Order: sequence, then C-alpha cells, then structure tokens
Amino acid sequence: MNTGSRRKARRRIPRNPHILKRHNARTRAFLTLYGLSFRTVPDQSSLWRAFEMIPGNKMEPTQNEGALLARELVRGVWSNEAELDRAINCFSHKWRADRLGRIELILLRLALYELFCQKTPLKVIKSEIMDLAMRFGAGEASNMLDGILEAASKASAAGDGAYKWKNCQADGEK
Repeated sequence: MNTGSRRKARRRIPRNPHILKRHNARTRAFLTLYGLSFRTVPDQSSLWRAFEMIPGNKMEPTQNEGALLARELVRGVWSNEAELDRAINCFSHKWRADRLGRIELILLRLALYELFCQKTPLKVIKSEIMDLAMRFGAGEASNMLDGILEAASKASAAGDGAYKWKNCQADGEK
C-alpha cells in the first residue's frame, strides 16, 4: 500500500577516480569559500591558514591532485571576487550579487571562475554546481543557477557578448 511518501533523491557519486578527485576538490573549495564569507581575509597567508582548517585540505598539495585543484579554485575565486560579482550582476537580470543567498553566491562565483578561467565545460560545471546546491543549499535555487550559467556560457561562447572577463589571474594578491 502506498502511503504517499516520496523517495529521497539520491546523489550521484562519480565512480571514475579522476572525476571523484575533482568533485571532492570542488566540495572542499566551496566549504573553504563559504567559511571565508563570514570574515575578512587580508592576505594569502591568512587565506591558506583558513584553507587548511577544512578537513582534508591539510595534505601536501603537490602530492594530491584534488588538494591542488581545491587550492587553485579558492585562490582564483578569492583573488577575483569583485570581477566575479560583476559577472553575476551582468548575467542575473533580476538579482544583484548582494541580494543572493550566501551559498548561491559562492556557488556562482565558483562556477563562473571555472567557466571563464579554467575553461571547464559547462555541462561539468552545471552538474557539479547543482550537486553542491542540492547538498548544501536550497533546491529551489537550481533554476536560478542554471539560468545564470547558461547566460554566462552564451556570452563566453559568443566572444563579443555583453561581458568580457578582464582578469583570469589566479595568483594575484587581493
């Protein structure tokens, strides 16, 4: 007899070890950036101290591909935060970056950094960001995230669109 209960949506966990490393790296980068959103980090040494406080990030990054990617994503998003917020404002027609929820804002920064600077395929970015949104945020945000990523992808592919990324330097000081 059906009681009307719904089955919980199961998270898709990557089986390929390379994909799993990248998935875990994005998760660790998101957690680090989320933690940093509650305080000001004046320089990169403070950034790395905060990074190492997240479980699994204290590994030697040169020996671990996942930790290296996580560091690269954190550094890139942190260094380009103002530019990423400008991009979010450009592509979200009804919402400004300062009106978005903290989780959605960080997810968008991470996704746009990967899209513009890492040249990660949109399909991969969407899959990962939607997974993180379901895991850490509100499920209702997925349509908004999807719309903004689609608009950013179209502008990026056009090359002459309304938005030009100015700075993809991940190693610059803030």
